[in-house]
Order: sequence, then structure tokens, then C-alpha cells
Amino acid sequence: MAPYVAAGLAAILFAQGFVRLRHRGRADLAGWDRAALFALGLAITLVALSPVIPDETLLSAHMAQHVLIGDLAPALMLFALRGPLLAFFFPSAVARPIVRIMNSLTARRVFALWAANLAVWHVPYLYDLALRHESLHYTEHACFVVLGLFAWTLLLDRRLTVGTRLALATAMFAAGQVLTDVLVFSFHSFYPAYNDVRDQQWAGLVMTGEQLLTLGTLAIVLLRPRLRGVRLAHA
Repeated sequence: MAPYVAAGLAAILFAQGFVRLRHRGRADLAGWDRAALFALGLAITLVALSPVIPDETLLSAHMAQHVLIGDLAPALMLFALRGPLLAFFFPSAVARPIVRIMNSLTARRVFALWAANLAVWHVPYLYDLALRHESLHYTEHACFVVLGLFAWTLLLDRRLTVGTRLALATAMFAAGQVLTDVLVFSFHSFYPAYNDVRDQQWAGLVMTGEQLLTLGTLAIVLLRPRLRGVRLAHA
């Protein structure tokens, strides 16, 4: 129930911000393409948390759930909210505190929190404990969502240099690959609830594939102008 309530609240906040910005004559900053992206991000989150993905029986499915709610969905929703629409997303009473929090984020701080969160929740004891206790499982998911939102806030922030955003993306990919290598190249199962080595290896591949999709796409977009400039210089 909690994910659906949170998704409903997010949809309401987006709708009111979307309408407010369009009423100010800035439909160019609140186009229907953004509404579609935000809706897609919410839909991915809800599908990931639904029984469609059997996270309690397959580690690879549980990994897919985590990367969808903690990486792909935040990326889509924040890309939809980029620019002034993000400020209009929040009611005026809470916009300023939220903006101050966002402005206090630094790439190093966010990466440290993101990497620590990834490492802690994949400790076998905690991973298994979260499966047995619903409240802890919700906490685990909330941590992935919040840290994913923090990370993608910076990755999509045009006020940061391209180098800073690429460095953060590279560091996130490298941290993910440490976990991936452990899962893929091990010959025994780490998690009591998932006693299938092949499934564990697939879990690592799922994370690699998703990170290549999201962080790889971001890197291509950020580097494209520079690569184009290099080609023109040699033309």
C-alpha cells in the first residue's frame, strides 16, 4: 500500500507544479513529453514493486527491482523535472527548505552515501533480514529511492561541470561493478534465501546491464558535444 500512496502523492505534486508553470506561460518548460517521462518513471516504480517481479524467489528479480526503483525510475522522473519545474513540483511552503537541501548536495557526499547504501543493504545478513521483516524491507526500498534521487539530481544538474558529473557517474558504475564481480564470479551462494548460484550470477549481470543503460546513456549525452567538436576540428 505504501508505494501506491507515495506514487499517488508524487503524481499529485507533479500535476500541480505542471499546471502552475503552464499557467505562468512557460509551457516550453512543462511540456507533455515531461509528463509522459514522469508517468513512465512512476509506472516503472510500481511495476518493480508489484508481484509481477518475484523478488522473494529470485535474487535476479530482487536486483532488478532495486536498480529500477533506485536508478532508472529516479533518472526518468528527475529528467522530467529538470529546470524550474523541479521548484514548482514542491508546494511553496516546502520549496525553499527542499532547494536548500538540494543545494547542499556535493558529488563526493552523495557518492559516499550512495555507495555505502549499496554496500550495507547487500550484506547477506541484512539482505535476508529485510526479506523476513516487511518494515525493514520498506526501509531498504526507501533508501534506494532516496539515494537514487540524490544521485540523479547531481548527475542531471547543468550547474555542475561535465567533468564532475562524469566523475560521479564513473564512480557509481565502478562501485556497482565491485558488487557485480562478487556476484558473477563466485561459485557459492551468499544469500540464504536464494540458494542458486546461477541466479546470483544473473543478478550481477542485471545490475551491470541497467547501469550501462542509464549511466552509459548519460555519459554519451554529456560527451557528444565534445566528440562532435573534435570531429569538426579534424575535418
